[in-house]
Amino acid sequence: MNRPRASTPRARAELRELLRALRSMGKTILISSHILPELEELCTAVAIIDRGRVLASGRVEDIERRFRRGSVLRAKVIGGPEEWQAAHGYFAAVPEVAAAVPLSDGRIELAIPGDEATSAAILFGAMSAGHGIASFAPVASDLEELFLQITAPAGEER
Repeated sequence: MNRPRASTPRARAELRELLRALRSMGKTILISSHILPELEELCTAVAIIDRGRVLASGRVEDIERRFRRGSVLRAKVIGGPEEWQAAHGYFAAVPEVAAAVPLSDGRIELAIPGDEATSAAILFGAMSAGHGIASFAPVASDLEELFLQITAPAGEER
């Protein structure tokens, strides 16, 4: 019986399932790829290699804690467009916020160069100023952005 060949998307999905099954069995699997979002989904640990040198290795969260400069957070504002615009104006005026980008779904993405205490102070300030914030959380780690930060030439910011 001739079986039709698996399509590329189906084959990729089946490969991911197989890798997850092997991982759950405690097997170690070494994957080399430049498709970083997929690696982030599949891997429990990574090594960032540039020009033959391992620059960082370990769990993505641990690498992120060591190398990420600042954080990117998303704030979900309670209310309609007026509240959202007012909160955006507030965040944009806070000196500790490097950038405040309004998203189309009522959230605001914030680039904060400081640490968790800075983020907490910004949230406290927004709520004290009367802005309703339903959620205020870090954007999920982005392995590609982390890779670009770690491999940037000395003195170059990404």
